Amino acid sequence: MMYAKIHRQCIKKRSWWESCLVLWIPFILGLSCSPVRPLYENEDHHVPFRTHGGIPLITAKLNGKTAHFIVDTGASISLLNEGEADYFGFQTRQDELYNEVCVTDLNGTTTANRVTPCVLELGTLTVKSHHFKSRDMVEFSKPFMEQEGIRIAGILGSDLMAYYHLQIDFKNHVISFKK
Repeated sequence: MMYAKIHRQCIKKRSWWESCLVLWIPFILGLSCSPVRPLYENEDHHVPFRTHGGIPLITAKLNGKTAHFIVDTGASISLLNEGEADYFGFQTRQDELYNEVCVTDLNGTTTANRVTPCVLELGTLTVKSHHFKSRDMVEFSKPFMEQEGIRIAGILGSDLMAYYHLQIDFKNHVISFKK
């Protein structure tokens, strides 16, 4: 008798559960037919780039002015060109409160300075709070000015690329990123 009572309760529970499934199955199937939402909202952002001697150059805006940046996957930090600070409206100062950041290139090792807050607009991406560093890149950027008449505002390094998931597509000459 006890077995029959437990069996009936299981049947009642199963019937309730089955009725829930009957109601949810069309809903679940309806969702599976709807378009898939991207993992990141506004995922497909692309910015064209061109190359100069095999170096990817991207056009952006720095503090509202058109700026050209070198995209360098080998640079661990993003740098702004101190020689263009007046033109682009940013200030630099030595970073006494924090550890110095040393930058090493073919010419040796130098210290990078801290930059006052800047606004970088890269297509639909607006970067307001990135901690840019700076160093004098006048000699480095001279060939770009002489050959193409463009001001190199700086270098976009792997710190910015990793944070915004920047990917370089050399075949289609676009850089994609996620907000």
